[in-house]
Amino acid sequence: RYVARDSVLLSQLGMPVILFFVPFILAIQQEAPHALATPLELYPFAAAMTGIIVFMQTSIISLSSIGIESRSFWLVLTSPNAGRTLLWAKFVMSTLLSGSVGIGLTALSALMFRLSLASLLLQCGIVALCAAALCGMGVGISAALPRFVYDNPAHRVSAWALILGFVLTMAYVVFTAVLGVVVWKAAELASEHAAVVYAVGAGVFLAATLAAILLPMAIGARRIEVYQWEH
Repeated sequence: RYVARDSVLLSQLGMPVILFFVPFILAIQQEAPHALATPLELYPFAAAMTGIIVFMQTSIISLSSIGIESRSFWLVLTSPNAGRTLLWAKFVMSTLLSGSVGIGLTALSALMFRLSLASLLLQCGIVALCAAALCGMGVGISAALPRFVYDNPAHRVSAWALILGFVLTMAYVVFTAVLGVVVWKAAELASEHAAVVYAVGAGVFLAATLAAILLPMAIGARRIEVYQWEH
């Protein structure tokens, strides 16, 4: 009901899903003679499309989750729940929505491209953590730089929140991608210590993810609880 109440938000969330079908179209074409790639070789492309979809949907849902309340936000603050509680509720809602879509698309891709169960579970875990980090940054930034004075759904996010949100979320995505490549190459070079390398990489990834969630949420909660009425 949260998504359905705003047709603009619903259309913005639905459009990126179209990208998910691109790898399947390529896979069908590859079944012809002289195929250039096997289905398993096409799977990384499908995973990349899923990552793009999750990135776009987390940005749309989380950044608009605060501003979509418009002036009714102050009614929420008069309830027994503090602004911090509202923010964490928005975070959980955004993460569940975007994470569920990402995990569902990942599972469907793995089924179609015959990925192993271990790889599927690993990627689902990464998708869930990345969705949580991106939503944490989006909700926290939108709360730190809120905009409630416009009823137009297209204006529910402030310009600075959009800019800062894009920069920080892209920084997290790039950091995660670089970390994955570095850990993979390091594990290949030091194959006898591959388990240690992967453990260190997982620890760094988890630490970065927690920081991406907790820091923006703390800043946003502090800002939103003292936010003054806008006329």
